[in-house]
Amino acid sequence: MAARNFLSKFISLVMASLIIVSVGIFAVLKHFPNLVWQLIKIIPVTIKALLHLMIIIAWALLNIFFIIIKTLLVVSFGLIFSPIWYPIYLIIRKQKHLLYLELLSLIISRDVDVFGVTQHDVQMKKIKSASTDAFTFDYDMLLMDQLNELIEEKESWLVARIDWKATDEVEPQLNALLTTHNIKGHFRATTLSESVDSIPFALCEFDYWLVNKQYRFILWDQGSDEYTGFICETSSCERLLELAKKLTLTFKVDMANEFNICVDKATVIEHLTFLIASSKARNIKQDIDTFSFFVDGLNDPECSDINALYESLYSQTCGMMRYADYTDEEYEKVMSLIHILQLYEVKMKAGLSDF
Repeated sequence: MAARNFLSKFISLVMASLIIVSVGIFAVLKHFPNLVWQLIKIIPVTIKALLHLMIIIAWALLNIFFIIIKTLLVVSFGLIFSPIWYPIYLIIRKQKHLLYLELLSLIISRDVDVFGVTQHDVQMKKIKSASTDAFTFDYDMLLMDQLNELIEEKESWLVARIDWKATDEVEPQLNALLTTHNIKGHFRATTLSESVDSIPFALCEFDYWLVNKQYRFILWDQGSDEYTGFICETSSCERLLELAKKLTLTFKVDMANEFNICVDKATVIEHLTFLIASSKARNIKQDIDTFSFFVDGLNDPECSDINALYESLYSQTCGMMRYADYTDEEYEKVMSLIHILQLYEVKMKAGLSDF
């Protein structure tokens, strides 16, 4: 009985296996042509991809080969002609360094407090030695490193480095420059506020403030996001800018042009015209009347005392700031107008040209 049951189960298992195998063979035979066709279709694409890859690799190897050949040729020509070009390089380098030392001597005048009259030449000899050893034409980096070294060594301020948003650093650093250069007086920036947009106005004001003291503030664009600059005697500015150009240093002496600040009548009228239009759109009659009065006064060719008109405009604008509900655009224009009027007053005190 047991043998019969075993035989029955075995036969069932064999039959099931045969059925499964038959179904599998049938499925393979049914789809085999399609499978073969798909493989045939893939072969050209695969061959094309391999050929493309081989071309890329060959081109890369060819480029590497040309680079190696080019490098070898350059090195070979360099070695062959080194008796000619190396002395020329040394002459150019020496000329550049002499220009650099002259520029540095204009920044570090004999009146600078960090040296004293007797120490200036000694200090310049140290700088000359360090500059000659410096194997570089990057004079931005060289100048900054040496000025920072002098600041750390003498604990005095030779260059202002004001972060673009640090309004609290403006007055302390600029007054530190005055102390270092033995310039009498304390600078207070009337155009400076908590807004980062006021920093260019403050630097422009500082430059105007220095004019009567026979100095100028030189803005140094050395690629960072900070305001960098130093003080130079007015009589030396032209030569300093000439030397800077030869050394590819970006020095600028006109703050107003650099920061696109127009301290003129046309700009004041433009700001007032915008405020009038904005006030009309919001139907604020008092602001319309106030701003229109000053536009009419500035456009009047028979205006006898334009300075008094500017003073009145400044006073009115500052007073309106306390209660007026300005939009963001209006507030920006009003603050710009206030800064322009403040700069105008500084320019007049410095004896610079009128509007």
